[in-house]
Amino acid sequence: MAPVFRPMDVDPGKYHTEVTNGNYWIKGFKGKAKYASAFDLEKEDPNSPIFTSLKVFNSLDHSRESIQPGESARVEFSASNYIFIKDIEHEFSHWQYQRIALDSTRLFFKQNGSLEWQALHVTTLREDTSFAWTGRVPGMVYSADLSHATGRDSSAIDLKFYIEDQSGNSAEWVLQPAFVVGSGWQPTAVKEPVDQPLGQPMRFKLHQNHPNPFNASTVIPFALPRAEKVRIKIYDLLGREVKTLVQKQFTAGEHRIKWNGDDELGRVLPSGLYVVKLQAGNFVATGKVLLLR
Repeated sequence: MAPVFRPMDVDPGKYHTEVTNGNYWIKGFKGKAKYASAFDLEKEDPNSPIFTSLKVFNSLDHSRESIQPGESARVEFSASNYIFIKDIEHEFSHWQYQRIALDSTRLFFKQNGSLEWQALHVTTLREDTSFAWTGRVPGMVYSADLSHATGRDSSAIDLKFYIEDQSGNSAEWVLQPAFVVGSGWQPTAVKEPVDQPLGQPMRFKLHQNHPNPFNASTVIPFALPRAEKVRIKIYDLLGREVKTLVQKQFTAGEHRIKWNGDDELGRVLPSGLYVVKLQAGNFVATGKVLLLR
């Protein structure tokens, strides 16, 4: 059965959301990833486009987090855009795919730690169904040459991606860094946080997952002020149930559940935006997670 999502009581107008991932790792070191969306609830299309994949390739066309100094390299990324169509006459709603124009897709790079961004030339590679949420809906695949960003040994390169749809809604994705050059880059290593029990929460809460966006797996934290039976499910944006992560009794406190980006049968899911729904007694909360392959 598809979940019932009640609309939030918000005023029409322009909104900006931003998620900073403090659990982003590159070459064994902790970096920083930021994902921002801008959208206008007064427009017919209030949904911002999303990035659905990212890979950096070396001169041998292998996906790598590290590039040799002076080596030719490129980045390949994809994005999708969907409009929510309401058919009032037939009481039917659905998501409709819409292309993103090349001239609204921009990419910038800089040395990690620098403040000056430089533009990169972006080209469209293809329109590919393999990057879509369902595996059947297309997305646009882009590429950019990174060769002139690999000249400095023992460095790291930040990338900033920007896309905009025809309604003016936009998304921006910043990776600091996105890849390293050579083997001598040595930022201060930070140990991964240990899952330790915290004080008893005062209220129910579904926290933002981390990392987000994620590739292999992500952790979904939640808080319970009292013992309660908890059910956490994953849905795609068409409202179809993908997987039940947990359905059991929990004690009061802070808890974490891991999701490996798979469905009920253990099959790997395609890139896309998914909805997490938590129900604990009469409390219900939802959140969005971004899976990138």
